[in-house]
Amino acid sequence: MVSATCPAVDFFVENAARCELLPNFAPLAQRVTCRFVESQVLAIAAGPAGLSEGRGFIERVLSAAGFDAEARYQVTVATNEAVSNAMEHGVPCADGLFHLAAGVEAGTFVFSVRDCGEFDDAAERQPDPVAERGRGFAFMNLLMDDVRLDARPGQTVLRLAKQLPGGPPATSAAAAGAEERNVRVVRELFEAFAARDVERTIQLVDRGVMMEPLSTEVEQRTPYLGVSGLRRYFSDLEGTWDKFELTVAGIRAGGDYVVALGRIHAQRQALVADDPAGFTFKLRDGRVVWAKVYRSHDEALAAAGLTG
Repeated sequence: MVSATCPAVDFFVENAARCELLPNFAPLAQRVTCRFVESQVLAIAAGPAGLSEGRGFIERVLSAAGFDAEARYQVTVATNEAVSNAMEHGVPCADGLFHLAAGVEAGTFVFSVRDCGEFDDAAERQPDPVAERGRGFAFMNLLMDDVRLDARPGQTVLRLAKQLPGGPPATSAAAAGAEERNVRVVRELFEAFAARDVERTIQLVDRGVMMEPLSTEVEQRTPYLGVSGLRRYFSDLEGTWDKFELTVAGIRAGGDYVVALGRIHAQRQALVADDPAGFTFKLRDGRVVWAKVYRSHDEALAAAGLTG
């Protein structure tokens, strides 16, 4: 195990010897002056002992950052998932270890995990409706405010961020611009879906998207995860229904969420369903990271924190 604790300022330039692992974290090392209250780096081995060491490391930083118990649990689940995925799918670095960095910067908790393998999102997994493991990016996207992947030859860095309690909200102009963009993305998504244009749909979602359709008497659905899951959803839809159409009567946006209020018309042989439905989307950087279909408009609005 290798660890280091860095002072609050200018550690990238002046404290390179003490924080020799930090330049490997591109999202952090690009900052000449780091505004972390206290940043720490840690290198761990694969396996249960390393996971336990990583959890303790994360919990110490979270406690110092002032998160409440619920937020600490959410961040711990997400960061533990990131470390587990690096160990399961990544490759240790030249020292035989995986590298973690965590701290608080400008009102935001930032966690990064680095391995020295090649990222591959082509592998398809069958969804597990109960277990948290295996949901990967989908869980991280739901639990954290920002998830970014820096994948390049010989190195993969996954960066997760969570705003501290009481942090400053986004400016109204920026928020309004983001909401307008998010609405455009959702409209494009419905257009791509109507055309059954899978490739266009994939361009509008995050690679770790979680799609939660309704279960019906015809078919019980579990969440579809990632790009491969989205492809499987289109295939399953084609195999289940003779006709499946969505209509949207109105769209509302709030923060990172967009809610479309409409109906689903589905037909399979003599069975016809024509019911109201609400579609709730969470977006980040102009891409959908989560989508869920509800049986009522009120449920969909409530999921996004909007009122009817």
